[in-house]
Amino acid sequence: MELAREAYDISEKLNYGRGKAGGLRNMAVCNQLLSNYDISLKYCFEALPVFEMLQEEKGMAAVYSCIGTDYFLLSDYENALLYHLKALKLREQIKSDADQSSSLFSIASVYASIKEYDKALNYYIKSENLARELSDKTIWAKVLNGIGGIHLMQSDNEKAIECYIQSVHLKKEIGDIRSTASTLHNMGDCYIELKDFANAQECLMESIKIAVEFGDRNTEGVCLQTIGRLFLVQGLLPEAIDQLKRALFIFIDLKAKKEQASCHKLLSDAYEFQEDYKMALHHLNKHFQFKEEVSGLESAKKIENMTLLRQIEAMKNESEIERLKNVELKTAYQQIEDKNRNILDSIEYAKYIQETLLPREEDVKQSFPSSFVFFKPKDIVSGDFYAHYRIGGRVLLAVVDCTGHGVPGAFMSLAGHNMIEHIIKVKGIYEPSLVLKELNNAVAEMFRKEDERVSLKNGMDIAFCSIDLATLQMHYSGAHNSMYMVRSGELIEFKADRVAMGSQPDQEFKQQVFPLQKNDNLYLFSDGYADQKGGERRKKYYYPPFKELLIKLSPLAMPEQMIQLDSTLSEWMKNETQTDDVTVVGLRINS
Repeated sequence: MELAREAYDISEKLNYGRGKAGGLRNMAVCNQLLSNYDISLKYCFEALPVFEMLQEEKGMAAVYSCIGTDYFLLSDYENALLYHLKALKLREQIKSDADQSSSLFSIASVYASIKEYDKALNYYIKSENLARELSDKTIWAKVLNGIGGIHLMQSDNEKAIECYIQSVHLKKEIGDIRSTASTLHNMGDCYIELKDFANAQECLMESIKIAVEFGDRNTEGVCLQTIGRLFLVQGLLPEAIDQLKRALFIFIDLKAKKEQASCHKLLSDAYEFQEDYKMALHHLNKHFQFKEEVSGLESAKKIENMTLLRQIEAMKNESEIERLKNVELKTAYQQIEDKNRNILDSIEYAKYIQETLLPREEDVKQSFPSSFVFFKPKDIVSGDFYAHYRIGGRVLLAVVDCTGHGVPGAFMSLAGHNMIEHIIKVKGIYEPSLVLKELNNAVAEMFRKEDERVSLKNGMDIAFCSIDLATLQMHYSGAHNSMYMVRSGELIEFKADRVAMGSQPDQEFKQQVFPLQKNDNLYLFSDGYADQKGGERRKKYYYPPFKELLIKLSPLAMPEQMIQLDSTLSEWMKNETQTDDVTVVGLRINS
């Protein structure tokens, strides 16, 4: 940083434009490596016009790439993609193949982060082809790692392992031993899923050896935790507990709360299998404690990033605001902007509160590895929500559609979430029909007012199912929201009761019991998808085409089904505004 700043100062004295721009870019890169992304972007936006004036396309492309990476690390994927594509376009024009490969890799990483796996894979392959031609083993190894990650996310563990093996081989060729530790860990993870425990242990032990050699304590802890999980899967409980305690010691030392949370959960499972319920409960409580702290930290980080992005936008638009000569107009404009920003900040914060309460898609995937959650609010916050609970060997899953959307719908969704949580966790009620009966009474009590108009306007539709993972016995109850199952190309509908939640206390709900089979696809959903207007006549999509679409998509992998649901909806809507929150949860029975 000091050298870059000195180079800039000397260049400024000499009026040497290229040196000034290079100094600014190098200061941007230094700040990016120090995680000062807002300062990095500030230097980038100062360097860019200098490179443009000099018509220095290579420098412009480098700055675009740096900006794209800053936005990526701030989770602003739209701007990240925009600037990485700008960098790629310039690098194609000047035929800079090595830099093109790097841009293609960055674009693929953005698509992977937003779970558009087909597009990510396409760009990874383009990057790999260039790296092969150039014999650039550094980028080639990174790309293979990325492709392996895509296969891992799509539960294709064998293909993932193939990519990881090639990546490790290339890294060893170029002497990049340190980074092989994380790749070997991922291989071990894949082998566990394939129940190839011998190879899993071999990869994980080699990974730990490298991590210890280079002082990489985080990777060492992660590997120890995965070895603990490996022993747990094999029923080697004392060995599993020993490894998990060693991992936990490292995570405590590193103050890694997220890793501590997952470690406590595995320890809780191990002690439960040992029938040491006191220790199991202790570690389970620790798991929830750290999970709550992590959620708070993640929300705070998102808000911090959002604030930084607003500051960056303000910085980019500062020159435009300065052109407003009329002081009164400028003041009025600023006041409106401040009010709008305050309103949006409040709603965005409400969104993060809502997201913190919702289960993560990863939680659903722990119960059902082949699954997806397609969650698309109409506004910033949502009246839809989904719930997931794991009670021993039973999974409880629900999709709830509260009256309204936006802020009113979000209030209802928070109330509904708390009610369901209380019924399941405090009252210990797990049967879907009984959960709905209790929920119905809670909604009726909440809106019991003299003014009937209030209660009539508020309510919720719900599809709720319970699945015993051992027997594959499924219990379902619903209010207005049906559930679909596709088996061997045929759709079975589990119809809900036509009852408005909260309209009549002590309402009974029927419960349907159904034996599931391997490869059955289950879908829980709100009415948002079927009710969305679009097409040439601006009509609703309706349920019959929705059923046909699910039957058509059912043979595909679950992540691909979600992509197709999203693209079909977008194609149907075209220029139409989204009319309601959309939620579809899909899962496939794998065992």
